[in-house]
Amino acid sequence: MPLDITFGHLNMPDKTNIPTKKDLSKKKDSLSFAPVQIIYYGVPGSGKSYEIKKKLKNVPDYNKIRTVFHPEYSNADFVGQILPEISVNVDGRSIVEYKFKPGPFTEIIRRAYLNPDEEFHLVIEEINRGNSSAIFGDMFQLLDRLDVDENLEEVSSENIYGKGWSSYGVDNQDVNAYIRNQVVISQEKPEHCSKVTGSAGDSNPKLYKTVDIVSENECVIWRKWQENGFTTEINHLHFSANTAIRLPPNLSIYATMNTSDQNVFTLDNAFQRRWEMKQISNDLAHDDPAADTTKQYDQIIGSTCVKWGEFREAINDIIMQSAEENGLSSMEDKRLGGWFITPKKVKDSEEIKITDDAFAEKVLKYLWDDAFKFDRPKHFGKTKTLEALAKKFKVDHFNVFEDDSIKSLQQDATSSTATNDDSVDTPANNPTQNDGNGQIQSQTGSTEA
Repeated sequence: MPLDITFGHLNMPDKTNIPTKKDLSKKKDSLSFAPVQIIYYGVPGSGKSYEIKKKLKNVPDYNKIRTVFHPEYSNADFVGQILPEISVNVDGRSIVEYKFKPGPFTEIIRRAYLNPDEEFHLVIEEINRGNSSAIFGDMFQLLDRLDVDENLEEVSSENIYGKGWSSYGVDNQDVNAYIRNQVVISQEKPEHCSKVTGSAGDSNPKLYKTVDIVSENECVIWRKWQENGFTTEINHLHFSANTAIRLPPNLSIYATMNTSDQNVFTLDNAFQRRWEMKQISNDLAHDDPAADTTKQYDQIIGSTCVKWGEFREAINDIIMQSAEENGLSSMEDKRLGGWFITPKKVKDSEEIKITDDAFAEKVLKYLWDDAFKFDRPKHFGKTKTLEALAKKFKVDHFNVFEDDSIKSLQQDATSSTATNDDSVDTPANNPTQNDGNGQIQSQTGSTEA
C-alpha cells in the first residue's frame, strides 16, 4: 500500500530506500511546529488585518499567501480548477491543453509539503463575505487537526500522523497530481530560502534538495551538506498517487471577520468550532505619546478642534444606548473602530489630517446609513438627507447632532483652544472664535462655510 506523507528525520543509507510504514511507525516526528488556525473578529476598523500583519511581518513573501472571500468566490477559485491553456507547437499550430490551475489553498499546501522545515501561512480576509462552507467544500474536514502528541509506536496502522496534522485526509486527484508533478521537477532551488541556495562544498552547512524517483512513487529528500559530504540526517517527504491531502503541521491559517458587514454569510457552528476565535478589542490606548494608537486618538477632526478618540468614545456610547432603546441585540458590532477613518495627506500640502470632507463622507455616512438608520430624527433633528447632513456639518460641525454629549465635545475643545491661543486656525488660515452657542464663526461675524 502506498504511503501517506511523512515529515521527520530518518536515518537513511547513501542510496535512499523508500521506508515502510512499519519503519515510519517507529519514528517520532522531530519537527515541533504548532500550527495556528484562528479567526480575528471585531468592529470595522478595530485592527484585525493589522494584527495579522504584525504577526507575519518577518515572514518571507514565498511563505505566505493572502486571499479575500467575497460573494462570487467559489471552491474552484480557492482550491483550483481545470482550465484550457493554449500553446504553440514546433509546427506553429495552436494546441489547447486542459491543465489544473491551483488556487491559493492548494498552492500554500504544496509549498508547505515541499519545505517541511519552514512555516507557511494562509491569510483569508473577510472570511464571512463569501459562503465559507461552500468555498472550502470537502476540504472543510481538513480543518480538524490532531491536538495531542501521538506516540507513533502505539497508533494504528491507518494513522501515522502526529500533532498538527489534519485528523482526516481528503482524496482529490487534481490537487494530488499537481503536488506530485511539482515534486518531480522540484530540483529547482527556491530563491526565498537561503539554506538551499548554497553550492556543494561550502564551508557552512547547507540544505540541498534532490529527487529520487522509484516506480510511481516520488519523494523529495532534503540532505544537509557538510564539507565531507552528505550526512545521513534528512527530511523525508513521500507522496504517491494514492496519498490523501492533509494540512501539515507547518501550515497555519489566519482569517478576519466583520460581523456587522452588510450582506455577509453566517458561519455555522460546525465551521466555527474548528477555529480559535479572538475578538480584537475596540480600544485606542493613548498613554504613550509615541504610539500609533495615541497619535490616532489625538488626531483632530477637521476644523472642529475635537479629537477623534474623544468623539469615537462618545458616539459609541450613544450607539449602544440607541441599540438598547430600539431593542437591537447586535448593535455592539456597529460601534466605530479606532481605525475606521485615518488621516490622509491633504492635497497640495504636507499636512496629514482627518479633513471635514473625509469625516462627513465616511463617518457621517456610516452613522446615517447604518448605526442610526432606525432613529435618525433623534440624532440628526430635522435633517432629511445625507447630502444635507454633509453640507451642514461643514458649516455647523458637531452641532448637526442633537446629542448634547457630542455638542459639548466641540464646545469644550473650542473653548480650550481659544483659552490657549487668541484664535483658532482653520484650514484656510481664517481666524475663528466661538459664538457661545457652539457655532464657529469668523471674526467678520459670518458662519464659517
